[in-house]
Amino acid sequence: MPAEYRVATEIDVILDATAPPTVRQPDVLVRHSGSTGTLTAADVVLVIEILSPSSHRVDRVTKRDEYARAGIPHYWIVDVDEQSAEVLALVDGRFKGSTVTGRIAVDVPAALDVDLTALTY
Repeated sequence: MPAEYRVATEIDVILDATAPPTVRQPDVLVRHSGSTGTLTAADVVLVIEILSPSSHRVDRVTKRDEYARAGIPHYWIVDVDEQSAEVLALVDGRFKGSTVTGRIAVDVPAALDVDLTALTY
């Protein structure tokens, strides 16, 4: 991971600060390394959610919409069972992308190479 980014887990992100605030805790996120304290959507460059039987709809619909509205530029939805991921980028306020299987290899937001076949719960 380039020095300008940090990977984090179990951290709340404020997506919308209006009362009541919208706060999510992504499974994994990549943030700007200079971000300190409470994170907002502006601090985050990539959110990764790992699907579970109870989270399919929330991750694929609710969170996808919330992350897009908040302006988070990249969103991955990983299905460990299927060894696949939806790799999405924010374009004109909406996430667009494709489903990949086996391996994710991207250059944006950073050069990342993830072997999906090696992931387990």
